[in-house]
Amino acid sequence: MSNQLDNEDLAQAINRPLEEEAKEAASAEFHELLDFSHGDLDGDSGSLLAKIEDDPTLSFRTSDQSSYNDNRWLYATRSGEKVIVTFTSRLAGGNELYKQLIYHLIPEFHPYGKVRSYRSTRTYSYACDYLDWYLLSPNGLDATPESIRTITVPMINRALDMARDEGIYRHYSFLYFILAFWISLSAQKLISRELRLDIPLNKVVTKARQKSVQEKVAAETQGWKPYTEGELSSMVEYALFWTEEAMPTLMEIRDFIVESLSVHKVGFLVRSKPDLEIEEMLGKKVKGVTVCGYETRPTKAKITSSSGRELEYDYIAYTWKNNYRVALDNVMQGILVLFSLITGLRSSELAELDFDDITQSGDGEYTVNVVRFKTSNDPNYFGEPDAIPLPDFLGEIITQFKQLREVEVHMRTRKVFYCAKGGKVASIMARSIQKSMKRIGEVTGIDGVHPHRFRKTIAEMLINRSERNIDVIRMLFGHRSYKMTLRYIARNPYIISSVAEAIETHYAQDFINLVSAVQGGGYSGSAAERIAAKSAEKPLLFKGKLLRMTIYNYIAYLIEAGEPVFIKRASVGVYCVSNDEYSADQLPPCLEGKCLSDGPIQPDTSNCKLDCKNAVVLSDAKGELEKNISFYRGLLDGGPGMLSRLSRREIERQIKINEVHLSNLGNTKCFGKASVVAGDVVQ
Repeated sequence: MSNQLDNEDLAQAINRPLEEEAKEAASAEFHELLDFSHGDLDGDSGSLLAKIEDDPTLSFRTSDQSSYNDNRWLYATRSGEKVIVTFTSRLAGGNELYKQLIYHLIPEFHPYGKVRSYRSTRTYSYACDYLDWYLLSPNGLDATPESIRTITVPMINRALDMARDEGIYRHYSFLYFILAFWISLSAQKLISRELRLDIPLNKVVTKARQKSVQEKVAAETQGWKPYTEGELSSMVEYALFWTEEAMPTLMEIRDFIVESLSVHKVGFLVRSKPDLEIEEMLGKKVKGVTVCGYETRPTKAKITSSSGRELEYDYIAYTWKNNYRVALDNVMQGILVLFSLITGLRSSELAELDFDDITQSGDGEYTVNVVRFKTSNDPNYFGEPDAIPLPDFLGEIITQFKQLREVEVHMRTRKVFYCAKGGKVASIMARSIQKSMKRIGEVTGIDGVHPHRFRKTIAEMLINRSERNIDVIRMLFGHRSYKMTLRYIARNPYIISSVAEAIETHYAQDFINLVSAVQGGGYSGSAAERIAAKSAEKPLLFKGKLLRMTIYNYIAYLIEAGEPVFIKRASVGVYCVSNDEYSADQLPPCLEGKCLSDGPIQPDTSNCKLDCKNAVVLSDAKGELEKNISFYRGLLDGGPGMLSRLSRREIERQIKINEVHLSNLGNTKCFGKASVVAGDVVQ
């Protein structure tokens, strides 16, 4: 009984952070809806009405590649990813209305200054369809001015209720967003008069409606979304520029400041003529980017001579400290990107790190000592200490960054992720992390940058082993072999937990089927035997809420063994569960004789072979197995003289394979089942 309670406590300890993250992700998504849909005007929002007035042909640009009158607006992100926003409404006046709305979701023209990513523009542009589906068409309206004038608050509330009750992912929250956005743009006179929706915002954005939408978002949100390949590329490129390419130059600038400028406590220098040494050293560039810089201000000084004459001199005042702080923050933010990817720490844990927490052992390995916090009702709970390995290159970068920060005026705190430009040390360092994440989003053009998304991204990369993913993982974790990298990652409980969560998200029902089959013995296949053997060590973990614990243990076991993770449904009742690394000389049956592309080799589940050691066959496959046997026997009976000896042998082998699996499914023993290896039955 005690052992069962221990296991349940352990399961709750793993479940709780995942549930907290899902709530936090849902809250962030809901507040993004609010931030994007309405607020105070943030300067010039693009002056759409002025542009329309100046150019009635509507040929002014909405991007470098597109004009306003185009029905496809094309954008390129910093990473080179193409983003296309299309206008294909068949409603009268639809495209005219939708263009005026979506124009204000372009980062450069968002009136509230919150949208930073063209990907967000595209995502939220889909909300226009919901105006048609739930508000306009059901009321016999189109998007012409005459129809818009007839829209009432009850119509809007009925549309929102219909979208809520329909239960389709994001329809309710996105309809709520686009309506609030349309009303806000109308009230602030940012769109054409005839397209304005004359409805008070407080009639739609009510407390009850906000609560309802927030609950719906929470129900739909499974957790933080991983970054796209383009988003990750942009952030890693930004991080590596400041931590690797700019770092040597910044170290030179740091030495110059210490040797030549640190004695000037007031923060500025006065020279009677340009100081070429200061300008050369502080103005150094890397790839055309000034990594530190300085400011100059011409000044005049009046001096009265001994003879009483008033003399005027021209001076140049040099300031550099604020520029140096900005450079420090760029390096810190680059480290924050890499650190979040590699360690998977939460905001609260990142915020508490100081330079003394990063240590180097006698054999040269770097470790970060962290206090891991979990939800607890115990007022005396102060977290649990843990040690997570760091790749050598990241440990060396942090050591250099510490030296940059040790310039006298900038070491106000030993917290690693302190914002130098802010001046004062934040009383709540987690807010400093949030501000840094926001700035990373601003410079890379990405919305919703958050530490949890980094951990989720690494988990997804470990599951989806594209060639690019493996290259990025090798780079991040020190250019080790993939197998060694997995063993290295296995020492990090944060990432293992995220991989387990991602596996559960992608393959939840599939894994439940596998686990249930293993528990009840209703399975066939060597891969299922491997799961059963490993799981038999803790049989109680197959029950109810302990299922997530089982997934966690299984994934941790695979990663610790340096084995890749591949779980995919092949056909009804048949799954591929592979943790092998394949080469051209060692292929699974599904790939034999196929032309292989460059990059990591993964099983082809569309060509699954039941004699493969990675095939897991469950009871749902019984009907198909019986059909296969009938089909093959029909071939043998139908043409005894038509088949070659080789063909007959292969058909008999297929019958045997299907019979073995069918027999195993009827055998409820969890061990000792017959297995099929290249057509041979092994007891």
